[in-house]
Amino acid sequence: MQSNIKELNPKLLWKWFDTICSIPHPSYHDDQLADFIYNWSKEKGLFVEKDEAGNLLIRKPATAGYENVPSIALQAHIDMVPQADSHKEHNFLTDPISPVIDGEYLYADNTTLGADNGIGVASILAILDDDQLQHGPIEGLLTRNEEVGMEGAIGLAENWLKSEYLINTDTEEWGQLYLGCAGGADLTFHREYTFKPLKENSKVFTISLKGFRGGHSGCDIHTNRESAIKYLSKLLYAMYRNVKFNLVDLYSGQARNAIPRESYATVAVVAEKEAVFLQAFQEAQEKLSSIFKLAETNGKYTLTPVEQTENLLRLSCLDMPNLLNFLVLVPNGVLRFSDEFANTVESSLSCGVLRLNPNDGFKYKILARSTVDVANQLFCDEMFAISQLTQIPLTVSGVYSGWTPTFNEFTTYVENEYKKAVDGEVEVKVIHAGLECGILQGHYPNLKIVSIGPDIHNPHTPKERVHIESVAKYYQLLLNILKNLKNL
Repeated sequence: MQSNIKELNPKLLWKWFDTICSIPHPSYHDDQLADFIYNWSKEKGLFVEKDEAGNLLIRKPATAGYENVPSIALQAHIDMVPQADSHKEHNFLTDPISPVIDGEYLYADNTTLGADNGIGVASILAILDDDQLQHGPIEGLLTRNEEVGMEGAIGLAENWLKSEYLINTDTEEWGQLYLGCAGGADLTFHREYTFKPLKENSKVFTISLKGFRGGHSGCDIHTNRESAIKYLSKLLYAMYRNVKFNLVDLYSGQARNAIPRESYATVAVVAEKEAVFLQAFQEAQEKLSSIFKLAETNGKYTLTPVEQTENLLRLSCLDMPNLLNFLVLVPNGVLRFSDEFANTVESSLSCGVLRLNPNDGFKYKILARSTVDVANQLFCDEMFAISQLTQIPLTVSGVYSGWTPTFNEFTTYVENEYKKAVDGEVEVKVIHAGLECGILQGHYPNLKIVSIGPDIHNPHTPKERVHIESVAKYYQLLLNILKNLKNL
């Protein structure tokens, strides 16, 4: 293994990706990277602006002989999803990402790599940096806070872009051309609860569910990856039917757009019911583990006694049944497959973040996605029904529209260039993940958009990795599209 990624080809792209990895840039904390790119653009002599949402627009003029070629925008998002393995000490606000080369792949040291969408950012900066390329006018559009609700794209300055065409660089499968994506909405259930001192002679335990694969809540939602949140919820519900206990806290998930890999519950049970509680745990975990054992071969429950119980508080007994009913009632996963596009998810819900503690009460974050905006609205209505039944208030925010496929001369042109690159047919697809394309098209209805990218596996998890050779192929395709655009 080695980590000198600057020796990989294309060198200029990997040099930029190495720089991106060296500067912390999780969502809401990517100012340092944005400022670095802004200052570099100024020093390079390129036009650069920042809008009120923090997005960057960088313009590079046409090279000789390409002055009459239509302007094209290259777009990526700067921020990354910060996820680390539980045993890894990593501060995403201060620590750089440590990339490691392992054969054909590049990954990070037990954290997300940020290839989503750092490879896209690096490819755009490499093109802006390289004075030897042939191309028409280029606009580099680098947006902010995509991973937390498309906030940069939603707040994009009006009448900013001059381009007729746009290439989004945020898809993660080489050989596939994306012309559509799902819209989304953030659903947040939040309620304050009454917590009381532990009952006398209480025994306290931490229940842990670890080893699940996790994944991207859009790209991986159909791959039978189980949610650690949902399986912990099922375990608690099954146990409570046999023995009454009280929740002390709940903790699961780090990002609302990632399938949770781990879940934790601290529970208290009176001493005289300890034996029944332990038996209930054993029976419930055996049943549930038998369900996910093939999909999640490393998943397992553990039960650990908590010795230091001073100052711990428990959820009121009156609130326990209602909260556990809520946890098992909320749906998760694929809700419907598309009638229009084969093997494509139309609608899904992904339970991403779960918290319960005396300071913040109960908070549950879910990401709803659908390629049909009306369907997403209806699923949100269904969640309001659960909210009313359980008296746990629901807020819907961060709503953005999907990207509806359109076919035009630009999509045909890019598809033909792609066919040359792969020496064969290209899959034209709709992705269930959220891309900024639909929002951008809302700002610019006449903008013609496509989305391409290299092979990135397991995004939004510490197992994220990018296929090195596919990055070179993807970058060459970008260069060919720019060079041959004058023939369109």
